[in-house]
Amino acid sequence: MYSRGIYPAQLGGREVFVADLVRGLAARGRDVFLLTERDPGLGAPTVRTLEARTVELPGIGFVLFAIRAFRAVLTVRDGVGWIHAHSPRANVSLAGFLASFFGKRLVITAHCRGVDYAFSSSAYDRAARVVAVSASIAADLVDVGVSPDRIEVIPCVPRFPPAPETKESARQALGLSITDFVVLYLGRMDPHKGIHLLVAALSRWPPGRPLQALLVGEGPAKARLEGSAVPREVEVTWAGRIPHEDIGTYYRAADVFVLPSLAEGSPLSVLEALHYGTPILSCDAPGIRDFVEDRVNALLVPRSIEGIQNGLLELYEDPGLRTSLVRPATERVDFDRVLDLHLRLYGGSAAGGPQ
Repeated sequence: MYSRGIYPAQLGGREVFVADLVRGLAARGRDVFLLTERDPGLGAPTVRTLEARTVELPGIGFVLFAIRAFRAVLTVRDGVGWIHAHSPRANVSLAGFLASFFGKRLVITAHCRGVDYAFSSSAYDRAARVVAVSASIAADLVDVGVSPDRIEVIPCVPRFPPAPETKESARQALGLSITDFVVLYLGRMDPHKGIHLLVAALSRWPPGRPLQALLVGEGPAKARLEGSAVPREVEVTWAGRIPHEDIGTYYRAADVFVLPSLAEGSPLSVLEALHYGTPILSCDAPGIRDFVEDRVNALLVPRSIEGIQNGLLELYEDPGLRTSLVRPATERVDFDRVLDLHLRLYGGSAAGGPQ
């Protein structure tokens, strides 16, 4: 069995998952070629990375990437059985062309809601299997004409790095007091992630309630928001990008993880919070209810400044509610299970051995 993933150089949730997926496939004895713009340094000797470097110029960058990707696949075409593309749409269209030209079987994973089927219809029509990372995305695929018989729902779950055993040890590592009320945001600082809603809620935080906010990540919204004024009771730490292996320390240290996103496909940060046992406050955005249930393993609030602020206040004042939202991790946040589903998708057993 051979797999090929295309994804951009900047690591986000999708890219973290693909990196872990190819490592996992290789560890199960599969031969894996990873086609990408830039070698992400996977540290897996049995994974061969095919680089297709390009430039960031509209209308030119992707064309250059496509030409170099074609040349890269040409060099290994006899060793490839499957091409597995991960959305966005340009990756899907290119993978469809490569699979058709070289006569390979095609799998597409749709990571985002609002599938642009018209742009990539030939690739979706050609694909042997289409993976949706949530039930909502699967419904979107059916709505645009993909046969339900070809759709598999497999969540985008990577391996989770180890974390400190206790909140006390996690806070000691970060220099935080055990008595602080700690709010965590961890993700890209993009407008669609709703980070501006969280910052606005912090700026309106009522007096007499000390709060420590850890805002972790980079992105275009950070420069505009970083200087936002907050009350003296609120201490904000803009932590920037952190090593992936450190995320467990931040989740374990937090009293609440906040996801103010306006829409989600497969929200990796929610799966991380579930895994590390961090109470979740999330906007009730499309895609979220595929993974959590209100007041069972998350507190869902309206997508507004007031919704986030009211949710934070409720969790601040009710430790019992925070405790009740922590549930044991289920099968959907288990990487080995996700890896087994991919192996069966490609037509091989989950036990191992080259296909």
